[in-house]
Amino acid sequence: MDEPRVRLGDPRVGGLGFVVPNWVTHERLDDEVMAIDLETGAYFALDDAAADAWMLVTRGATIDEMAAVVAARYDTTVDAARADLERFVAELERERLLVPRDPDDKVTVDITGEGAVTLPDLPEPRAYVAPVVNKYDDLEELLRLDPVHDVDEVGWPVPRRD
Repeated sequence: MDEPRVRLGDPRVGGLGFVVPNWVTHERLDDEVMAIDLETGAYFALDDAAADAWMLVTRGATIDEMAAVVAARYDTTVDAARADLERFVAELERERLLVPRDPDDKVTVDITGEGAVTLPDLPEPRAYVAPVVNKYDDLEELLRLDPVHDVDEVGWPVPRRD
């Protein structure tokens, strides 16, 4: 079965206008996104609908676009998803996992085939759980004390530029 592809609008035209800051690294693994704040050492797990929403918001999706995708993939309504996603994105910003995009930033979302977000297939039934930000700080001291992080201004690991 082909993986669903979602085409997103230009973040300068109705998008949320958020970017992942340089101090955050993240990776999607199946139905979960793991994100690490390299400045604080806190790490975050975003599961299921939260992982899908993360993939969408980091590519410039609007709340309405995310709500439509979530409602199509999970057992929820667009209105319920929209309310949950507004809270979720606000929490991502409070945790400094997203920062507002510079209004002068000329970066646009490529909405051609290369710019589409690919979300993994979901097994049936597609139960919905409102997206939440799960924060863990039990490794915070170890991550901050790790000497490999005490490098030049480029840092390690080198943050993604997407």
